[in-house]
Amino acid sequence: MTGFSTLEVSDADLAPEGFSFCTVRSPALGRRADVVIYNARCPTSDLPVIVLLHGVYGGAWSWAFQGGAHRIYHRLRSGGEIGDFALVMPSDGLSGDGSGYLNRTAGRFGDWIADDVVALARSRIPHMSAASPIYLAGLSMGGFGALRLGALHPATFRAVSAHSPICDSDDFRHFTTEDLFSDATEPKMPVSLAELYAGRVGTTPPIRFDCGDADVLRPSVDRLADQLTRAGIDHRYEPLSGGHNWNYWSSAFERTLKFFDDIGRSAPRRESSITGGREI
Repeated sequence: MTGFSTLEVSDADLAPEGFSFCTVRSPALGRRADVVIYNARCPTSDLPVIVLLHGVYGGAWSWAFQGGAHRIYHRLRSGGEIGDFALVMPSDGLSGDGSGYLNRTAGRFGDWIADDVVALARSRIPHMSAASPIYLAGLSMGGFGALRLGALHPATFRAVSAHSPICDSDDFRHFTTEDLFSDATEPKMPVSLAELYAGRVGTTPPIRFDCGDADVLRPSVDRLADQLTRAGIDHRYEPLSGGHNWNYWSSAFERTLKFFDDIGRSAPRRESSITGGREI
């Protein structure tokens, strides 16, 4: 039993090696959505899982077939630099230019990730257990979603990493004319990540984020780092060189994989939640 009313899964003999493509009817969205899973058959017990959130205009295939996330993972894994992971790559719900991973009248896009995608991963990854750490990462809009959902669901996500994250509602103007916050259903929802984290000091998972020096979002990301520092919120910010593009994100993804691997190696095994907020 999957807990989903409908679920279609690709034929293992026809899909690219190591990949599984799923289309599921999401209770949170009230309609179908797509998820791409990589390395689900890895036999490691308590297999760690990374959920990867794409940016505006993208889809479930973006991290793998624009960014080569699976190839980067394998290069580091074969070199002994990281351990085993399964990669779970959902669509954002495919609303307009992007859903923002927010709970809205158009769909509960945040719950889709935090609830439905995690439940689907548990049903489709054989060696994912209650002790498997679940990590959350994203880029641009997905970076906003990852940092935001990590703060809202610290019992679900062990740690969070973001590349070139959108940091507040004003940042969306660089990518879309849509007002993604106009139909938000969450009362008193902070429109900035700094505001969200300031209200949750000491309860959030470990976080890291980065941004390139040629990125239109660099001033906003610099400001977020300063605001978190002033608020006493532990974080790791890595200002790097590069723009708002896949060349940058594919390179920076190595840092995400190593960050999560370091946390997995240093943290004690737990059945439920993290209580962190500390810098790793």
